[in-house]
Amino acid sequence: MPSLRALAQARETAPAPPGNLLIIAVPKAPDAAPLPNVDAERAFLTREFPHHTLLHDARRESARDALSRHTRVHFACHATQNLVAPYEAGFVLQDGLLSLTDLLAQPPSQGELAVLSACQTATGGITHLDEVMTLANALHHTGWRHVIATQFSVWDDAAARFTELLYPLLSEQADPAEAVHAAVRILRDAYPNSPSR
Repeated sequence: MPSLRALAQARETAPAPPGNLLIIAVPKAPDAAPLPNVDAERAFLTREFPHHTLLHDARRESARDALSRHTRVHFACHATQNLVAPYEAGFVLQDGLLSLTDLLAQPPSQGELAVLSACQTATGGITHLDEVMTLANALHHTGWRHVIATQFSVWDDAAARFTELLYPLLSEQADPAEAVHAAVRILRDAYPNSPSR
């Protein structure tokens, strides 16, 4: 959960112009299971957003640098979470973790939308329940206005389908929360016997 200061700051900051979409896609990271549907997410996003920056098989330094120059980002990769040491959470890139600490060290952002299509990006630790820090919160804390994240692990195919549903809904609806709700509702209706999908 973002701090009151971060929320107030985000509300006071005028929305940045849309700009191009940064796509951070890592379908196959070292020592991690392959994510075959990341390529489907990437293909969909590059078609939908002709003005995009693609970091395929992204590395930490290029991701940190590109984040500071974009107002929209879509992560399609693995993420890790350590419930005992939440600051060890991060996105799994080609050369290691883009960690929660890395995100917090970013300069203040005028980011408008971050979509974290990875497992447990909104899951915090269990040791300091009054100081929840997650990958999603780290982005909020540095100024990203809207962050769409996952509380639990997600299926690779469901994440790709969610992406295909979400972005058209975002262009139709002003409120990202309503677009997320509609996309989740469509997925739940498609898999009534598998609510965790």
